[in-house]
Amino acid sequence: MPSGYQRSADPLLSENPYTNGIAPGRIYLTGIVFNTDTTSGYGPSGVVVWRSDDGGVSWYQPQFVESTSNPDLFLDKPAITVSWYSGTRGYVYVAYIRINRGTPDELVVARSTNGGETFGTPIVVATGDGIQGPQVLADYYHGNVYVLWADRTLEAIQMSTSNDYGQTWTPPEEVATGDIMGGGKKEWLKGGVRAGTLPMARFNWIANRICVVWHEREQPGTNLTDVYYTAKGPSGWQAKVMVNDNQVRDQFMPALDFDVSGRIKVVFYDRRDDASNFRYHLYTAYITSNGTLVRANGRLSTFSSDPRLYTSHTGFAGFIGDYQDIWDHQYSFGEHYISSWVGIPSVGDIYLTAMSPN
Repeated sequence: MPSGYQRSADPLLSENPYTNGIAPGRIYLTGIVFNTDTTSGYGPSGVVVWRSDDGGVSWYQPQFVESTSNPDLFLDKPAITVSWYSGTRGYVYVAYIRINRGTPDELVVARSTNGGETFGTPIVVATGDGIQGPQVLADYYHGNVYVLWADRTLEAIQMSTSNDYGQTWTPPEEVATGDIMGGGKKEWLKGGVRAGTLPMARFNWIANRICVVWHEREQPGTNLTDVYYTAKGPSGWQAKVMVNDNQVRDQFMPALDFDVSGRIKVVFYDRRDDASNFRYHLYTAYITSNGTLVRANGRLSTFSSDPRLYTSHTGFAGFIGDYQDIWDHQYSFGEHYISSWVGIPSVGDIYLTAMSPN
C-alpha cells in the first residue's frame, strides 16, 4: 500500500506477454486506494498501478495515475489494458471515473509509454451523472484504443474511440440500450446484492470484433435481471442478444473471454436453481462471436452461494462486489479458461474454476 492509505479495491490485471516492445513480459495490476474515514467527505483516494517483471513473484512500489485529497472527489473503478499492436506494444492505458460531489462525474483515460513508470495527464472522455464501469481495450491490428462504460442516466452502454493511441477521443457512440441499473434507479437484488450495470469487454482479435456483456432488468418492468451480449465488427454494432437461456429469476454480473477459435465463454451468477431467488450458482454460456449459443448454459459451481451470509463489508450486508472476471490461456496442460468469482457456501471467498475451451 502507498503511504497514507488504508484500503485498496477494484483490482484488474493486464500484461505485455511478448519478448519485445516496452517492458517485455511485464504484468500490471490497477486498483484504487482510499481511507475509510469519510466523516468529512470522501477523503483521500487514488488510482494506482503495480508492476511485476517476474510473473507476480515480486512487485514494484505502486505508481499513482492520479490522487486527490479533495473531500468532494472520489476516484473509482479503474480498468487497464496493454497494447499488443506492434507500433505501440507495451503502451499502458488506464480508464477510471472521477465521482464529483455536486458536479457531473467524469470518465478519464491516462496513458503510459514507459512501462507504467509514469502516466501522462488524464484526458476527459465523457461527463455526466451516472457514468460507471469503464472498460478499456486496444486493437491488436491498428493500435486504436476503445473505452466503454454504462451511462445510467441515458440508459445505454456507450463507447469512445481514440485513433491516435489515447491522445484524443471521439464523441460517444451508442453500443446498446436497455433497463440499465444504477444511479437513481434501484440496483439492489434480493439478499442485499448490489448489482449496478457494469459492462465487461474484450477485443476479440481472432474474430476482429469488440465484444461486450452486461446485465440489465428484464423488460417490461420486472425486478429480475438478464445477461446480454453485443459485438462490433467491420459492419458496426449488432443487435444485443440474451446470453442466459432461462429467464427464471436473476442472472447477473457477467464476464467474458475468447479462445483460439474466436468463440467466447461468458460466466455469470444465476439463481435459476433457487425458487426463493436468493442463492446463486456460477453458470457459463459458450457462444460464437455474434452471440449464437453453441450449447445450453451449464452450471459450473458445485455449491450454491447465499449473499445473505456475506457480511464482511461494513454497511453492505450481502455485498459481493461489482463484477467477476475470466481469462483464456495456453497453459502447460493445454488451453483453458480460468474463472475468478465470489462463492459463499458459508462465508465469502474467492474461487477459481478451470474449464476447457469446449
